[in-house]
Amino acid sequence: MKKHLATLKHYGWAVVLAVVLAMFIRSKITEAYRIPSGAMSPALESGDVIFVAKWPFGVKVWGMNLYSGRVPRHGEVVVFSPFPEQSIEYIKRVVAVGGEKIEIKKGQVFINSRSMVVPGGDSKAACGRERLFNGVTYAVCWEQPLMDDLPETVVPAGSVFVLGDLRTRQPGSKRHGWGIVPFSHVTGSAVMTWLSIEPSGSGRGNLFSRIRFERMLRGID
Repeated sequence: MKKHLATLKHYGWAVVLAVVLAMFIRSKITEAYRIPSGAMSPALESGDVIFVAKWPFGVKVWGMNLYSGRVPRHGEVVVFSPFPEQSIEYIKRVVAVGGEKIEIKKGQVFINSRSMVVPGGDSKAACGRERLFNGVTYAVCWEQPLMDDLPETVVPAGSVFVLGDLRTRQPGSKRHGWGIVPFSHVTGSAVMTWLSIEPSGSGRGNLFSRIRFERMLRGID
């Protein structure tokens, strides 16, 4: 009997340790997120499931700063919480950092009065590319109605300006689709799409037919 109790206790502690470790990894190291909308299309589509690394921006445990982390970079796709007291998170791309002047006209980004749209493409096309000052390029798309314009604004020190890759006004949304986010509100960096399933209302039948294999196990540009 004692032997069985000792074995049960041993496995009980192992289970508790595994649960604690899993919770630590999920909250501090990496977490999976499901993309609910096409606001970051074409980089991320509705139904994509991505891995988000949380450790790059610091690791704190019980108020202790185990790792101070780094600041978000130009072109990085980040997860952030505009209201940390609420468990609401968004995912957008960093297009400008502290000290830069950003302006949005007809869905196109201008930083320090310079257009970020890569020249040479078809100006009438629905999609194109932008290139930031650090050389990072990414695809963007413009759909009517276009997102609201933003007059030239200086990004405060210690903050970044984030924006979705799909430059359209989201139906029924009271948010502009862009905004200034303090470093302290950025919680993770999008790393990889590991699973992609078309939403159930896409018109396709069973679950297997909705799996988008071509989007799986892809890094996020």
